[in-house]
Amino acid sequence: MEIIDKLLENGDFDDLLNKYELYKYELLGEISNMLFPYPIISQEEADLLKSIYINKAIMFKLDTEKVMLISDTHIGNDDFERLDYLNYIASFCKQYQIHYLIHAGDIGDGTKNGKPLSSPDFKGNEALEQSQQIVEKYIVMPDVTQFVLGGNHDTRYIEHQNNVDILKLLADKKNIYPLGFIQAFFTICGQVISLEHSSNRIYEESLITHELAIKGHSHLWQPQNNILYIPTLSNYICHKGKEEGKAGFVIMQPIQTTDNTILQFDRYSFADSPGFLDATKVDEKTYSLTRKKRTIENK
Repeated sequence: MEIIDKLLENGDFDDLLNKYELYKYELLGEISNMLFPYPIISQEEADLLKSIYINKAIMFKLDTEKVMLISDTHIGNDDFERLDYLNYIASFCKQYQIHYLIHAGDIGDGTKNGKPLSSPDFKGNEALEQSQQIVEKYIVMPDVTQFVLGGNHDTRYIEHQNNVDILKLLADKKNIYPLGFIQAFFTICGQVISLEHSSNRIYEESLITHELAIKGHSHLWQPQNNILYIPTLSNYICHKGKEEGKAGFVIMQPIQTTDNTILQFDRYSFADSPGFLDATKVDEKTYSLTRKKRTIENK
């Protein structure tokens, strides 16, 4: 509450980040906690915080750069994690000169012996030990800027008694840009995109209007009218037998025209065979973001 009081006094968001040595998502999270699901402060104070939130909610801005999209790596579970997939996408980015990567959540698995680490059964250092292993395993790509969103499995490390913020660990140890948990906003050619790890409506949506939502969590490639679900990059297959449920990744290529921003999404799926790993492009989807009307037309 102290930092919110300071923010209400002077409204200097960036100054408080530096003074308290916070990452941007941490201060945005403090504001969100004061506003949602309903304000616990005066209406005047709530209006000021909403104004600050709207002004600072965009976590990063892209133009026409090609972007690697991944989700649900579930590192920390030997049955699910695929470190060879991570190594593959690093090579893919290098080969095709992709310099940006966005992870849509569930970096870690947050389980032990089949149970969530948030379970009261775990009262030791389980979350700290597993999170340290995840940081060690998570791949660093020197020429790729990585943005990482925390998913519901990642919140289990915070909910454990160790209270471990895996995003902060990755930021401190691996120089990866943390976006916060469940939802974050960024822009492509000035158009607002919501990056989400949830299938439920999120409170912040009432403040930030966005053109397209890119979502993890479902482990399923599923383009919809204004939502794009991206597949898992792990062996955690929720939709076995379905082509859309295969593990893989997505490459996003923005193309700016006079009136529109065209987003081309190419989906790649992995085909495993003994001693060989390869990903093949199997589908594509195009979205047109009309800047003038700020609406989405699905093609």
